[in-house]
Amino acid sequence: MAIVNINRRMTSEYEKFQKSKKSNDSLIYVDKIPSRSPHELSLDLHVGDIYEIVNQNKKYKISEQGLVLSPGQSILIEINEFIEIPNNIFGIVTGKGSKIFQGIFISTGKIDAGFSGHLKIAIYNGSNKKITLKKEDSLCSCIFLNMDTTVSNN
Repeated sequence: MAIVNINRRMTSEYEKFQKSKKSNDSLIYVDKIPSRSPHELSLDLHVGDIYEIVNQNKKYKISEQGLVLSPGQSILIEINEFIEIPNNIFGIVTGKGSKIFQGIFISTGKIDAGFSGHLKIAIYNGSNKKITLKKEDSLCSCIFLNMDTTVSNN
């Protein structure tokens, strides 16, 4: 197992992604790739348009002014990027230091091989003040790992 260099293995061209999907050099599809990624080994993911309050199962739209998180509040945020991962790669989502220092805790999670869609990221405001998140703010990072085998999507 090895960490994927995303600058070499990421594409926003869906046909290119599909053609490479079953090869050892498969690509990760991301619809909105930054013009240059500052990190070769991680992809920053950004706040999207939709959030859910934990345990309410109802979606809300994030306004242009942003989303205000009260102290102790937990929500699920849908990321801005649409991601599709081949069956021989999986991802790990982790918090960013800049958010952690503000008191925002990101739930670490795994992105399964073969995932396709907008991730939902669980966050918690662990500070004693309100925090505003705006659309397209950098929220978390993802590291992708190559697997020794390809899993089947049954």
